[in-house]
Amino acid sequence: MSILNKASDLIAKDFAKSNPNAAFDPSIIFVIADILVQLIDAFKACKAAPSEAAAIAKNPGLFQRVILRRKILDVVGRQTFREHGDNLIKSFLTVGRTATGEDFVQAYEEVEY
Repeated sequence: MSILNKASDLIAKDFAKSNPNAAFDPSIIFVIADILVQLIDAFKACKAAPSEAAAIAKNPGLFQRVILRRKILDVVGRQTFREHGDNLIKSFLTVGRTATGEDFVQAYEEVEY
């Protein structure tokens, strides 16, 4: 299983835990994977090494949180973001804190142009 699939699955599980009343839609995993690919592309565009990306994921600053929020909003749309955006952001941050430099190396390789 690819690292992006594993991360998408972990984020979806964390999201489901934090949102027990929401109906779980299996397509959320594909939406999360799309957001992850966009985030990896953003790290690559900034020329961040995988180890730097892992350090940022463990302790994101305000700028990184704004980028995460923007990427999620762009993918899910405004209405869904109003309903579930905060929980999605929380899930991304929770799982992101567990990512290692090796995880980012694999993700960088999976998101090749």
